Amino acid sequence: MGTELVPFDGDRLAEAHRFAARTWKRPQTEAYLRWRYAECPTRCGYLALRDGECAAMVTGFRRPYRFGADAVEFCEAFDWF
Repeated sequence: MGTELVPFDGDRLAEAHRFAARTWKRPQTEAYLRWRYAECPTRCGYLALRDGECAAMVTGFRRPYRFGADAVEFCEAFDWF
């Protein structure tokens, strides 16, 4: 099976947790992982899955920016690997 790119919508939390543990030196507590990957209301992202495991990730946070009188929402990249 090839590499599959899927939206990170919360269905792949276990895969994302394992990938993050292998990739970054960050807290691995359940509270941190829940906040970072499950409960953040402005998170957006994609996972690259190979044989059911996360091989790459890009995530961001949606944030509004003002342009004159208008507010435009952007997704700021946060994690990519």
